[in-house]
Amino acid sequence: MKYLCLFVALLWAATLVAADPLGRVNGTGLTLDGKVVPSTASSLVVAGDVIATSRSSATLYLSDGSRAIIEPNSQVKLKVVNGATVLRVVSGNIELTRANNSRVSVVGSSRPGGGHGHQPGSGPGDPPPGRDPDPPSRSNSCPAGNPHC
Repeated sequence: MKYLCLFVALLWAATLVAADPLGRVNGTGLTLDGKVVPSTASSLVVAGDVIATSRSSATLYLSDGSRAIIEPNSQVKLKVVNGATVLRVVSGNIELTRANNSRVSVVGSSRPGGGHGHQPGSGPGDPPPGRDPDPPSRSNSCPAGNPHC
């Protein structure tokens, strides 16, 4: 019984660490992981979340003090790589204002004016065209022989 309680406590702690908020997002007509976010709400975001805008922009306030404007008709996936937040522009454009000493980066091709857009295979860190741009992460449940594990 003692080991079961310890296991449950460790599992709970691991869940809290894995779900550390990277910041919050708000805007009108945006979706977070495919779910509509009320325009009056500010939603916490974590690694793995996908933010999509429609006719209006959204503002992403990151926990390090950085701010990203996600322009209309854009989609951004949040990741953490080696402890740094990565904003992967799936489509559309964003404009990032970094806080001092920020480790936030944007994966996507640059465009004039400080924004970032995305064309597959053109941005730094993008896979060659035809390759999965976001393969599944390694985990204990990854089947043997899967080339993405």
